[in-house]
Amino acid sequence: MWPNQLKIIRYSVILAVLAILALVGFVGAKPWPIANNFLEPKLRAALQHDTDYAVESLGAATFRALPWPTLDVYDVALRKPASSHEYVLIPKLKARLNVASWLIGPPRFVSLTLIRPTLHLASAEKLNETEAVSAAVLNFIRSDKRPDLRKLRVREATIVLDGQAWISNLNINVANVAATDLRLRANLLYRDVPLALKADIAQGDVGSGRPITWRIAGPGILTRFSGVLFGSRSFDAEGFLEFSANATRENAQILGVGQIFGLKLISADFLDGLALSGTTRVAWPAIQIRDAKIRMGKDRLDGSLAASFENDIPRFSATLGADSLNPLPLLEKISSALTPQIETANWMQQPLPTEWLRSGQIDLRLSIDKLLLGSLALEKTAVSLHQNHGRFEVILSESRFGKGSLKGRGLILNSGQNVEARASVNFDQIDIGILQDGSNISRLQGVASGVFSAESSGVTGADMLQMAQGRGNLSMRNGEIIGIDIERILTRLARETPGTVSLGGRSRFQSLSASMRMDASVMTLVESELRMPGLRVPLEGNIDLNRQTFDLQAQLQPAINLSRFGEVTIKIDGPWSKPVMTPQFTPRQNRSEIRN
Repeated sequence: MWPNQLKIIRYSVILAVLAILALVGFVGAKPWPIANNFLEPKLRAALQHDTDYAVESLGAATFRALPWPTLDVYDVALRKPASSHEYVLIPKLKARLNVASWLIGPPRFVSLTLIRPTLHLASAEKLNETEAVSAAVLNFIRSDKRPDLRKLRVREATIVLDGQAWISNLNINVANVAATDLRLRANLLYRDVPLALKADIAQGDVGSGRPITWRIAGPGILTRFSGVLFGSRSFDAEGFLEFSANATRENAQILGVGQIFGLKLISADFLDGLALSGTTRVAWPAIQIRDAKIRMGKDRLDGSLAASFENDIPRFSATLGADSLNPLPLLEKISSALTPQIETANWMQQPLPTEWLRSGQIDLRLSIDKLLLGSLALEKTAVSLHQNHGRFEVILSESRFGKGSLKGRGLILNSGQNVEARASVNFDQIDIGILQDGSNISRLQGVASGVFSAESSGVTGADMLQMAQGRGNLSMRNGEIIGIDIERILTRLARETPGTVSLGGRSRFQSLSASMRMDASVMTLVESELRMPGLRVPLEGNIDLNRQTFDLQAQLQPAINLSRFGEVTIKIDGPWSKPVMTPQFTPRQNRSEIRN
C-alpha cells in the first residue's frame, strides 16, 4: 500500500512542478504592458547613464521575464541634454535588464538593441562627421570606468545630417566582453558606398594606454591602425597607420574629396596608387604622422605630416623630401577635376575657380633632389606652398638648373570673385636652349641671366591677360640664334649678290641684352640689342601673350660698307610655335624687298 501511495505522491509532485513551470513559462514569456509613468523614470536613468541620452518621449512598453528579463519599448525619442543638434527616433528598443539594479539601486542595462533608429543631426553647432559616428554608437565608452552595458546593437539605422540621409543601412555590434572594453563591428552605406569597420580596444588603465586596432575597408580604399588609446572621452591614440587607395569614383565619396578645401572634384583619379604609412598620433580633430612614407605611382616622399579639421576648417602641413619627383601627372589630374564644367573652347571667358582659395590652410615644404617637369630636370630644389584665407603662395627658394640657379615666387589673392596674381622669377646662368627644347621650340641658345615680374587681376582668364602688367631684363653671352645666318646675309649684300637670301643656318653672337615692359598682355622690347663681331643689331617690337604671336624687327648696323643698301632689317612675325623671319632691304635708288 505504501509503495503505491508513494508513487501517486511522486507523480502528483511532478505534475504539480510541471504545471507550475508551464504557468511560469506562460507568464514569463508573455509580454506584459507597463505604464509609462512607472517606467519612464527608471528608463531615463538607465539610458542617460549608459548612453548620455535623455528620454524625450516614449510610446507603449512591455516586459517579458523569459528567456531573460527583457524590456520592449516602442516609439522612443532620445535627445542629448548638452546638445540641441542631436536626437534619435527609435521605432523599437529592446533592453536586457540587470534585474537586481532595477529592483534595488540605480537601474542598469546588460544589453541594448535599437531597431531601425534614425539619428538626426544638424551642423548649426559645427558638428563634424566624426562626432556623428561617435553619436551613432551612443558614446559607448563615454567614461574611464568600464560601463555596465555589455552589448549594444543597432540594426538598419539611418543618420540624417542637415535633413539629408548621410549614412544608411547601418548595422553595428558593440560588445564589452572579457579582455576588451570595446569590440565594434559595423557595416554601412556611407555616401551610398558600402564600408566595413572593425575596431577593438583592450582593457587597461587609460593613463598608460590601452591597445587599439581598427580596419576600414571599402571600394578601392583600405586603412589600418594599430596602437594604444590614451583617453575615452575624446579620441587620443598613437600607433602605426597604413592607408592605400586606388582610383574609383566611390573612394572619392568615401573620403569626402569633393569637400576638401572647397574643391568640387568629380573623380578620384589623383588618388590612384596612393599609399601612406607612418607613426601616427591622433588627438581628434588633429592628426600627426612622423616618419611618413608616401608613394604615388613611381614617386616616393618621406617626412612628416600634420592635419586638423577643427571647426570644419581643414588645415594641412607637411615637410617632405624626395630623391625624384614628377608632379605633372598629378597636377594635370587635379586641374582637370577643378574645372569639369568649363567648356574647352570658351574656357578663357569663364570665371576662374576660386572656391579652393577661400577655405582651408596649407603649409607644404618640399626638398627634392631631382624635380622632373616634362623633359626638364631641376636639381636640389626647395619649394614651399602656403594657403590661408584666400591667399595662395608658391615660393621656389632654391633650385639648380644645369650650371645655373633659379628662384621665383607666385602669389594668388582672392576677394569675392576677383582674383589678383603676382609672379616674379630670378635666374642666373640658365641654359636657354634646354628650356626651349622642353617646349618643342628652339630658336635661341645660350646661357642667360635675368629678372622678370608680372601682376594682373580679373574674374576670367581673358581678364587676367588683358590686365597683365610687368617688366623684365635679360642678358646673354656667347649664344646662337637658330634659323637665320646674319653673317651670310651681310656677306651677300657686301658683294652685291643678286637673288634670294637664304634664312637657314645659325648666327653666333657675343651678347644679347633686352629690357621688356608688359601692358595689357603685350610685351614690348625696350633698349634691346644684339652684338656680333662687326655688327650691332638694335631690337624693337611686341610679343602678344594673348594671341601668342611675335611682331619684332631687328635692324642690322654692320661695320662693313653696303654700297647698294642703305638699311637692312629682319622682321620676325607669326605664331610662337613657328615664327617667320623675313629680311627687308632698302636700296639707295629704289626700294625692293627680298623674301624667302
